[in-house]
Amino acid sequence: MSQPCGPLIDVVGARVFDEHFTGTTRSQVRDLLSRAQQIINATFDSTVVTQAMPIQPSLQIYNFERVAPANDVLRIKSVRDGTRDLSRIDFSRLKHIDNHWFGRSGRRLETFAVLGRRILVVHPLRPSGDSVNVVYTQQLPKLNVDDDQVNLPDDQIPALTKLTEALVLLKQRDLDKLKILMDTMTAEAQEVGVVDAA
Repeated sequence: MSQPCGPLIDVVGARVFDEHFTGTTRSQVRDLLSRAQQIINATFDSTVVTQAMPIQPSLQIYNFERVAPANDVLRIKSVRDGTRDLSRIDFSRLKHIDNHWFGRSGRRLETFAVLGRRILVVHPLRPSGDSVNVVYTQQLPKLNVDDDQVNLPDDQIPALTKLTEALVLLKQRDLDKLKILMDTMTAEAQEVGVVDAA
């Protein structure tokens, strides 16, 4: 599952016919690989983590830093109260559940909402403390050196190298090769159901 990024950088360099990294430096390709890794992770939810979060008495709004270290949470996927998943709702629709949702207490948690990228809202609040499990997609660390690990499943590495290749071709303004590669990537994405066929 985890592998160093150095060999992947070499693969991308060979694909764009720049094995000595004269048109695009090795560190630039590593940076593009790091960014592509985040895109693939966000698309496929590759690194999913479950973390316990304490629920404070009479508190409904939590910063993501209560769940995990800052910059570790890419997207909250679900919140579980024991074995039961809370229903997800848009923050703007909480008023449709209850006009006085803020401060409303109940025996058990029913819904959760995510506000922006940093705020988690649970409804209704509990008068006593407890904990829930928060399932989230983890933000992957930046690749700084060739020995840094790419933490994606092996079946997503081809998509990662192709996306990085496309970014390098775009940077090099080699638009003919980029178009061919993008058409291939679009067809592959349609096969696995990531994008709809047009």
